[in-house]
Amino acid sequence: MRLFLLTTLSLLLTVGVYAAPPAPKAPYVPQETRVALLPVVSAPSGDGAAISSARVSLGRQFVGHGFKVVAASEVTAALDSLKLTLTPPEPPTAEALTKIGAAVNARLVVFVVVTPAERHADAKVWVWDTKTRAFVVDGKASWGAGAGAVRQAVNVGLAEFFKPYEAYDC
Repeated sequence: MRLFLLTTLSLLLTVGVYAAPPAPKAPYVPQETRVALLPVVSAPSGDGAAISSARVSLGRQFVGHGFKVVAASEVTAALDSLKLTLTPPEPPTAEALTKIGAAVNARLVVFVVVTPAERHADAKVWVWDTKTRAFVVDGKASWGAGAGAVRQAVNVGLAEFFKPYEAYDC
């Protein structure tokens, strides 16, 4: 009897050690969460193709995880009506981010600063939650190398944020 209990306990411990940890709880329901992607800025003022690549990468990441991305024209109109200019290296103030989110009815507001270099790129990513009035990604710095360095840097900067969400092929 003792041998049976020891064997059973040993098996349970072994299975427990190798069991996958539970997936992190997703704080947002992507299909119900609107996201405002602010225009990507470059520091120093740089490569338009790199900035465009970062913007496309952001859109694909959020749409690919089921989030509702606000049209760029709506975001631009909100920035114009609020008379806000985006400048690196820091994000707009909490008040400004909240106003932008309210203007386009977005729960999340995303700001990215890209620093392209010859063979790599750095990116800093901020994601502001307008409801909790807090950053859920606070200046996460990352970098990418080679072709697609900017896109890679943006993807790495958001990797932790997207862990709890299923990715879709889009």
